[in-house]
Amino acid sequence: MVRYAPAAARSKVVILDETHMLTDEASNALLKSFGRTARSVIFGDGHDAAGRFGGHDSVRRSQHFHFRALTFNEIAGRIEEIARKEDLKIEAAR
Repeated sequence: MVRYAPAAARSKVVILDETHMLTDEASNALLKSFGRTARSVIFGDGHDAAGRFGGHDSVRRSQHFHFRALTFNEIAGRIEEIARKEDLKIEAAR
């Protein structure tokens, strides 16, 4: 799936999860596939073992983003903003 460029979009996104749990053999195979993929393929890896990928140091090969949970007020504010821009009428929860 990752060897070829996407047919209908600019990019193909592959989300991987818990890659720090892979065996050394599995992570080596996955790292090899990274080098053989089209440039339009983007891999996302979600885990909490910062900088580690199946026993390999991934810092040189990746870009890291740290996310935090949004507060209720942040989520509600964004929904209200979108509703205003889309000219939708919404009511606050009671």
